Amino acid sequence: MNEIIVNAIREIIEKIPEGKIFDSHFVIDQLIKNHSDDYLMFASSIDASQNKTSLVNGHIAKEIKKLDGIVEQVKNTGDFWSANMRGTPSECTGWQKKLKKKNDMKMYFFILLCGLLACAASLSAQTWNAGATTNPGGAASVTATLDGNTLTIAGTGAMANFTNATRPWYTSRFEIHTAIIEEGVTTIGAQSFAMCRYLTSVSIPSSVTFIGNYAFEQCDLTSVEIPHGVITIGRGAFLSCWKLTSVVIPSTVRTIEEEAFQDCRDLTTVVIPGNVTNIGRLAFAFIANLQTVVSLNVIPPTVVASSSAIIGTFVYSNVDNVKVYVPTEAIEAYKATLGWCHEDYNGVFRPANFFDVMEYPDFNADIVKMLLEGLQGHFERLEGEIDDLQADLEGLQADLKLCKEGEDFTTGVGTNLTARLNNGVLTISGEGPMTTLQAASEQP
Repeated sequence: MNEIIVNAIREIIEKIPEGKIFDSHFVIDQLIKNHSDDYLMFASSIDASQNKTSLVNGHIAKEIKKLDGIVEQVKNTGDFWSANMRGTPSECTGWQKKLKKKNDMKMYFFILLCGLLACAASLSAQTWNAGATTNPGGAASVTATLDGNTLTIAGTGAMANFTNATRPWYTSRFEIHTAIIEEGVTTIGAQSFAMCRYLTSVSIPSSVTFIGNYAFEQCDLTSVEIPHGVITIGRGAFLSCWKLTSVVIPSTVRTIEEEAFQDCRDLTTVVIPGNVTNIGRLAFAFIANLQTVVSLNVIPPTVVASSSAIIGTFVYSNVDNVKVYVPTEAIEAYKATLGWCHEDYNGVFRPANFFDVMEYPDFNADIVKMLLEGLQGHFERLEGEIDDLQADLEGLQADLKLCKEGEDFTTGVGTNLTARLNNGVLTISGEGPMTTLQAASEQP
């Protein structure tokens, strides 16, 4: 018989309580329930020209009989079957799980104790250095401690960027169910929690400003709250978090890099704050259940799109049916922006998809707050641009004052010639030709 099936039968019988009666039907029930693929493969290997049910029972009965050290055959008469694991009479041969002898019980508890001690040893906390070498304290400035199923990141400064091969807790990644990042940590390193398939909860402090590339790729997160203070969400930060249904992006975020939320197939709503100015390639692609996008920037964030639409930000995300809510005064701007809207391109929204954010069914105080913070950020950026223009203008004016009021200037005028600016009048004097200039910018 198939060795996998034999081991499965032994495993099932080991779990039967002592004194309980069972038959081959009970074993088959358990095989179908817990080892269905292996059982079907085994059953399909039996000659179809014969009675498969009888043959399967026969094969399994033979294997049970080999376990005479822990089971004994019993008669199936009278009310003896009241102890049957299936709770119903059976015409098949029955077996009863034997009671352990005293010495066997001692050995059993000894083995159990050893197992518990080994388990306790394996669950003892482990600590590794996880800081960037550029931190003032080097790699030891940030530590990672795995205690049970919780990984805690603590310290001051940036985390190191990892790959699967360099992450110290890589071999323990399936043990991590909760991640706690303490205040003081400023970045989440690349691939820090990637492939932690059982990670369901993460706490991120306000001190974090950057979430690294592929930091939470393929985790089991269902929701995540990105704190106020994060400025950039890195490439593939939440790539293929299939169970992610809710994400809060704060108004401090400026950039959402490519693939950031790609293939988060259960996301239904995305709210993009008003300060986001750049959204990368495929950032919200392949989200099959996407229904709503709220973008609160009065100037459409720069997104990636092309005529082929293969690299569009929202490609394959149900774009024909998604409702896009934007500020009232920005609706036409979004419709005129290729990366957001085009009638013919797959991967971008149609003009009919855009609505006034005031019509958003979940329009609430949080949305208003993000909208106002976006406007404030917009004005601050405009003020910054005005300051830069003022500085450029002052520099230009300084350059233009090479020829000072009331002073002679000879450089660039011509041999034996001078120039004087007085009360707005420029006087050229002397003898000889003036210098030929190639451009107006060469005027002294």
